[in-house]
Amino acid sequence: FWERIHQQGESFWTDLVEPLPWMQEVVSLVTDLVGEDWCVVTSPSRCPTSYSGKAKWLRKFLGSGFDLNRRYLPTGRKELFAYVPGAVLIDDSDANVNRFRRAAGRAIVFPRHNNSLYALKADPVEYVCSQLVEIG
Repeated sequence: FWERIHQQGESFWTDLVEPLPWMQEVVSLVTDLVGEDWCVVTSPSRCPTSYSGKAKWLRKFLGSGFDLNRRYLPTGRKELFAYVPGAVLIDDSDANVNRFRRAAGRAIVFPRHNNSLYALKADPVEYVCSQLVEIG
């Protein structure tokens, strides 16, 4: 699996399909709640070109005004941000959410077909919104 991705290099990431239909709605929801003080924290693959490929994909779909230097954080250690005051992780990985919570952070599982909230995957934005309201 990873070997084929590595062979494609950066283009694997830059040529990914359009974002899921709820992406813009989630970005708008988070922006409405916290303003521009949010980041995309993403786990890079073992291939170094995933960093630049993901950055180009973000620029493509979030626009050239998306500040990669301040708002794009590629790391597999998302739990390191659990100590940032007011931080909330929204992630589709149960494991990432659990690590974040164990580090005393607030986190929400984004419902997807491959996690514990798969039954809610038809309307994940509604669930995330309700959880954000609950967290306050």
